[in-house]
Amino acid sequence: MTVAALVLSVVAILVAAASAWYTRRQAVSAEGAREIEAARRHDELRPILVGEYVQASDTRERQRPGVKLTNQGPLDLDRVYVEVIPAHRAHEAAIQGIYDHPTGGTAPGQETGRLRRGESWTVEVLPVRKVVDGGHELDRGGVVKFRCTCRAAAENKPWEVIVSVDFPATPWVY
Repeated sequence: MTVAALVLSVVAILVAAASAWYTRRQAVSAEGAREIEAARRHDELRPILVGEYVQASDTRERQRPGVKLTNQGPLDLDRVYVEVIPAHRAHEAAIQGIYDHPTGGTAPGQETGRLRRGESWTVEVLPVRKVVDGGHELDRGGVVKFRCTCRAAAENKPWEVIVSVDFPATPWVY
């Protein structure tokens, strides 16, 4: 009788251990599925920012051209940090950088305020100028890429969005 009780106890311990292992495996699988679902949802809510060139006459101080970023995505954004992605070759750069109002120079980036769906924010930039015959300065022009790090209250993780803007070159007229 004691042997039967011992065997039954050992079997019960093995069943309990197998049950604990199986429950742990299920919990790990459920956590993995939750992470996949969270990543899918995060990708679905990725902001859509459209950038367009703005002439100097249409910017705040009417002295420098800018880039107008429009939020066409599914969420209102709390803030967007905008920075210039340097040109592959320095001599191909169309802008020096983002204009820094306090210093009058360039800043590594600029943060927008709240950017609701359909709203826009303009960032002023300093164009690269080339000197031609007679000392005339002309805008070089070209495509500039901006890295926009977007944050929204609904999400913990930020998104990174790359926006390309075509800057026109100033034509030289003889």
